Amino acid sequence: MTNPLLSASALPYGLPPFSRIKPSDYADAIDAGLAEHLVEIQAIVDNPEPADFANTALAMEKSGQLLQLLTPTENRARNAN
Repeated sequence: MTNPLLSASALPYGLPPFSRIKPSDYADAIDAGLAEHLVEIQAIVDNPEPADFANTALAMEKSGQLLQLLTPTENRARNAN
């Protein structure tokens, strides 16, 4: 079975299928999100273009989307128990 936190959801608003999530899925998904974010940040650092708002500040703002989706989900699950 794949990690439901790392798969696109067909539920309204892209909510994850909570009934299929195991506790270990959170750690695996957060690890994947951190790794993805580090790759995105390294791409910003390695950009050979002169730094400007779009390729630094805006790029940083757009990075880490997976982590931004996971954090509220993990917080809700932790607070519910």
